[in-house]
Amino acid sequence: MELYEQLWNVSYEFLNKNCNIACAITGIMQKRVRYLHSQVLKNSRNKDFAADFKKAHDELQNMSKSVQTFVNEWQALFIEETSICAENSLPPDDFEFNYIKPTLLYKKNHVVKLLISDVSKTRQGVFCAVDQCKFESLNCLKKLQTVSKSPLHELPPAGEVFAILLEDTWFRAVRNSSSGGEEEKKIDAICLLDTGEVYPYQNTFKIAKLSEDFQNHPAYFIQCRMEAGSSATTLRQWDKIYCKVVDIEDDLLVLENLGEVNGKLETFSGNQYAITRDTLSKEQVEQFDELPEGTTNAMKAVLGYDPKDDWQICKYYDPIKKRCFKGANCRRRHIEMDPDGWTRDRDTVSVSGVQKMEVPAQDSYVTLLPTSVTDLDMFFCHIVPPEGYHLEFNQLADDLNNPQVVANYKPLNLLPTIGELVLAKYENLWYRAQVIELFDNSVTVFYVDYGNVETVSLDEIKACDERFKFLPFQAIFCRLANACHVDSFHTPAIEQFTMFVLDKPLKAYVVGNGTPLDVKLYDEDGYDVGELMIMTNLAMCRTPSKFGDDKPIPG
Repeated sequence: MELYEQLWNVSYEFLNKNCNIACAITGIMQKRVRYLHSQVLKNSRNKDFAADFKKAHDELQNMSKSVQTFVNEWQALFIEETSICAENSLPPDDFEFNYIKPTLLYKKNHVVKLLISDVSKTRQGVFCAVDQCKFESLNCLKKLQTVSKSPLHELPPAGEVFAILLEDTWFRAVRNSSSGGEEEKKIDAICLLDTGEVYPYQNTFKIAKLSEDFQNHPAYFIQCRMEAGSSATTLRQWDKIYCKVVDIEDDLLVLENLGEVNGKLETFSGNQYAITRDTLSKEQVEQFDELPEGTTNAMKAVLGYDPKDDWQICKYYDPIKKRCFKGANCRRRHIEMDPDGWTRDRDTVSVSGVQKMEVPAQDSYVTLLPTSVTDLDMFFCHIVPPEGYHLEFNQLADDLNNPQVVANYKPLNLLPTIGELVLAKYENLWYRAQVIELFDNSVTVFYVDYGNVETVSLDEIKACDERFKFLPFQAIFCRLANACHVDSFHTPAIEQFTMFVLDKPLKAYVVGNGTPLDVKLYDEDGYDVGELMIMTNLAMCRTPSKFGDDKPIPG
């Protein structure tokens, strides 16, 4: 409960700080909108009305983007603050746990390769580690993932080994047995026998009973301590280090920290870093000194963001075998940490655009298949090939919804940007789409192959792989060349026009091949759809305008 109280206090603090400024921004925007509205209507008879309208529209769009940026930054600050609270709420290092200690078959001066699994926050130089040589043959943990388990509804007694599910992986664990103080009795903590990590127990954890084979198997992690004078301050969780055994104290190894340089072992005489002020040029030092001192996050101050290497990179990765014991079930990155400490946290950004579709020639006849209708002046069509079907597009649609392909869709590491090409769901199927508007928990997308616009949740969009970008966007923006609406978005006219054309292959005469494509549509009986709309008084006559390919589009 203490953790939840801290998170609540942080949430209230951020709301209290930012509520006033959010209200102020909203008020300013509303005043500006009312002013732009009055100015545009006042100049509605002016010849520059279109330019005034476009200017006002662009300004409103920029205001919307500014507010979205403010929301994103506020959210990032809140996540960062709550993460700090969560980290500070971990149980102390002095809990006592009863378990079978690993047998230490080491001798003095023996060199071992260790994977640091946990670093003490209170005892200088003390840490838990796993012997890499033994960890490579970790059959017990592999078997634990597949063996049947009986669920537990409450924590077992202290000293009894049970299974716990963390990050989609089962670990062996024991509960604490310490009873030093009154406050300590109120806290239930668990220790992972395979890594040495300690967590506060929560009722939401999934735990299970284990057979005697797993309960009688010793822990894998070893308690270690760096001898005085060794470079203990450079140790970080999930680092792989070479150490020399200096002494053995019961179940604790006293070690001397060694380093690996060009495949050879060297003893660290003290703290060494790949980059110091002495290695930087004069210009780099000046640039470094100009960084603001307002943030307590050093990584964010230097890089502009907080890398997530410890979370993204698999801590069980074996560089020799190029995999971990989880096999295909592991969703973490299988790479090694940079030996010089550089982050490997990167996001893939596509720089290649999608090829544009070739528009039909002016004064030519084509077959169009309307796929989405917004108004008489705005509907989207597919160009039907002469053979009657589009083999490549049909294959793309099948590939996008192949169950094996869908299972490997990558989530977006960052919030999408306006105009970014993504994969979005629509009626439980996946389609290519472009992001056109961002909200807190959803995005509005334009389906580039059909022309419809929908708002979907963040879990209904995925990153668009390069293999889905070979085909041009299939939705062609069209309008009737000889008819226009009586009123904007007139519902009876839209319904009638939709009944005439939607999802029907129609013969079309291309009057102008600009954007939008000016076309005359003919139904299956050869009647002009525009003329039919005019005859029913649901549209007005429009005089088609022809423009050459080498002339600019008016407006």
